[in-house]
Amino acid sequence: MSRVCPSDLPVLIQGESGTGKGPVAAHLGWAAGAPEPVRITCASVSDAVFAQEIERVLDGTLILDEVADLSDALQLRLLRLLKESEATAWRGPAGPRLICTTIRDLRQACA
Repeated sequence: MSRVCPSDLPVLIQGESGTGKGPVAAHLGWAAGAPEPVRITCASVSDAVFAQEIERVLDGTLILDEVADLSDALQLRLLRLLKESEATAWRGPAGPRLICTTIRDLRQACA
């Protein structure tokens, strides 16, 4: 954690339920010294709420809880925003830091 905290690299935290993914994500979000992280619970977020929460992230941290539960439409929207951030420094000098948590094995889910 000491190597990841001060960086602005995206992070994926994978583990079983109850292993502390949420507290680790919160610690990483606060440790960067940025504004309060914006946390989205992907399983229950609507398109409108997702758009509102994304707009709240300036150059801070976006935490996506259970990212594997994000709908296909919202995955596409997030991908577009991330690609846009690479091209235009979305909102801040480096754009938002992305921290995702999941209980699923994403490599297996994509295979």
